[in-house]
Amino acid sequence: MTYLKHSDSRHRSMMFMGFFMLIFSLTAQEFPKPQMMRKFKADSLILDTQKSDGSFKFREKNSQKWGLHQWLYRGLMTRELIPTKYDSLDFIPYNGSFTAVYQQGKVGIYLSPWVFENAVESVACQYDDHEIRLIETIPYLAVKKQDRWIWVDWQSGTEYADAPADTPQELSPPNFVSSSGKNAP
Repeated sequence: MTYLKHSDSRHRSMMFMGFFMLIFSLTAQEFPKPQMMRKFKADSLILDTQKSDGSFKFREKNSQKWGLHQWLYRGLMTRELIPTKYDSLDFIPYNGSFTAVYQQGKVGIYLSPWVFENAVESVACQYDDHEIRLIETIPYLAVKKQDRWIWVDWQSGTEYADAPADTPQELSPPNFVSSSGKNAP
């Protein structure tokens, strides 16, 4: 029968702990912000801490335009979600199908590449404001154009200006469903 001395068991515990820490550090890599800023020649970079999915937006130093990428948790590998060509942009919400992008003080809509294989700017940056309105749990896009609010199909960009209103709350319920039948933001 072999007996372990107290110091031997402590040594083995420390070895196990060290092995566990090594495995943990290899799998739980920290976001490499300074390296990403250099890679994208960025003067500003913001990580989406709400979703913790590796997505981050950055502003390119020379053009002063924003883009959205997703870090793939391996070195500096990323996936472009929204091209670096906007004055500003919002993060894509959790389970969202689109987000707002901004150019020259106007807002537009960019489809989520997590939902749409060919994600593009579906609504041009031509509106003064926007609001997502939930009607019977289905989100619709209301936009402000020439001081009046109208509905816009967020997937196709089609305007429904048959009954404009002074506020988004005053808009009549929409009588359309987006072209794909998906109305989740």
